[in-house]
Amino acid sequence: FGIGIIPFGLTSIFLALSMPTIVGAGCFLCAVNAVIAVVMIPYAWDEIWLSLVAMRSMMRNGAGFWAAFSGRAAHLAFQEG
Repeated sequence: FGIGIIPFGLTSIFLALSMPTIVGAGCFLCAVNAVIAVVMIPYAWDEIWLSLVAMRSMMRNGAGFWAAFSGRAAHLAFQEG
């Protein structure tokens, strides 16, 4: 979710802001799309941040990078010690 939303949101914002200068006219639906994308970015950022925290925890508990990235080591995510 996060990997799809953040680039989409940034691209949407860029296109909505650059359209009046490049094309010479604005687009109401493009602006609405950019606003919706901006609203979704904080939720996507939280998901990415928590995924990175879980991966770091798995790797500290002995999992390799690819095992943590693929989720095969999810049982190591938040073990104590």
